[in-house]
Formats: sequence, C-alpha cells, structure tokens
Amino acid sequence: MDGKHVLLDHLLPAAYGSIFRCIVIGPVSEVEPDTYRYHVAVTLSVSLEDMVHRFCQVEEPDTAPVMSHDEGQCEAVYSTERYRDINGRYVVPMPFKPLHRDELFPRSRQIAIHRFQNLKRKL
Repeated sequence: MDGKHVLLDHLLPAAYGSIFRCIVIGPVSEVEPDTYRYHVAVTLSVSLEDMVHRFCQVEEPDTAPVMSHDEGQCEAVYSTERYRDINGRYVVPMPFKPLHRDELFPRSRQIAIHRFQNLKRKL
C-alpha cells in the first residue's frame, strides 16, 4: 500500500491506496436505504490491461540470487548423491569443504597434538 487513507465517517468503510489504486475496507452499519447521506462516485482511469500488467508484476517471483561457489558445490552434492533409505527418508551427505586446511594453517595438526600431549602429561 502507498499509505493513502481516506475516511469519510467512522460508520463507513475506509479507502486505502494500493498499487491497484484503491481498496475499500471496513464495517458497514445496517441502516435503512433512505437514510444514506453520502453518494460515492467511482471512476476507473486505468485500463484493464494496465491493471492486469501491474498484477502480473506483483505476482511474478523475484529472480533467484546468484549462487556462490560453495552454494554451487552444495547443490551439486545434493543433486548427485541424494538417495532414499528403506524407510523412505532422503539421505544427503554433508557437503564438507575440500581439505585445504594444511595450506591455510601449516603444521596446525602437529602443534595441536603436541599441546594435547603436554596437557595430558600435566594431569
């Protein structure tokens, strides 16, 4: 909605602006037909084709965002390695990253083992 709001009386529905022009929402009190004090004139200045075009624009889903390299790898793992087990459940392996830890943290395993052994000796 574009925020426009028209209220003639608290007993009458309110008009709210939207991308489709105007929406009338609200309660209507039960009164005798001869006691109406308001006359409403409605005009349509937009063609039906234009309104259908706007509706289609609103209802059209957004384009999918571009996947990162990791997301693409996860999608590939899912599409190639998923299967159903005997209970009918889908099984998908965890998409772990390739093992490049030694390049990022050289000798980190040896350092961790050495520290663990030191702690073990202290106990």
